[in-house]
Amino acid sequence: MAWAVVALGLALTGSGLVSLAPLLAGHPSLAAVAASWSTLPLASTWGAAALAVLLMALGGARWPRWHGLRRPFGVDWLWLLPVAALAAAAGGAWAPLPMAADAEPTAAVALVGLVLGAALAAEGTFRALAHGTLARAFPVMHEGGRWFLSLPTLATAALYAAVTPLVRVALGQALPSGRDLILVVAGAALMGLTTAAARERSGSVAVPIVFHLAGIALALALAR
Repeated sequence: MAWAVVALGLALTGSGLVSLAPLLAGHPSLAAVAASWSTLPLASTWGAAALAVLLMALGGARWPRWHGLRRPFGVDWLWLLPVAALAAAAGGAWAPLPMAADAEPTAAVALVGLVLGAALAAEGTFRALAHGTLARAFPVMHEGGRWFLSLPTLATAALYAAVTPLVRVALGQALPSGRDLILVVAGAALMGLTTAAARERSGSVAVPIVFHLAGIALALALAR
């Protein structure tokens, strides 16, 4: 259990780096960073993703079931996809700013890298590492079983909702305030609940990663 606590702390630290890297770099305008497609958000996002994947692999080598390192089972988790789409539309996905119409081709590569890195960092940290650590001590849902909100689902959704506004800033979005902040936090909480439930029903972390990628794609489409 001790290594799991350390791994969870490191993974959450990596997730935090996504939020803090642009601020620590001293850029005068986060909007300018996003507009220029600086390599800093891309590097910090993939740094967090790589850390999450590494720790997920280390934990999965010993407890693959708990960390979701197996193929998906069942299909009832597909009912959760529209809910994840609604959560993403509310700002619950880790989506970067869309490209400008006159952006250079390299911006497309940066955008794809940010999208993939954000989805891996989010789901690897919260739905594989954090959820897997808690699931060894608390009951969770399984394929074909009854539906309920488990403690690992509630806890990881709360953590995900807490850090999402800062992560959005690191990815080039404006820091929400007032009603926008409430909407983003509510969307993130719903995204966390939905992806965690899909993780439990399918038994695989691949499903929430796909959900998150679909949510980011929808958020980018709505932002254009």
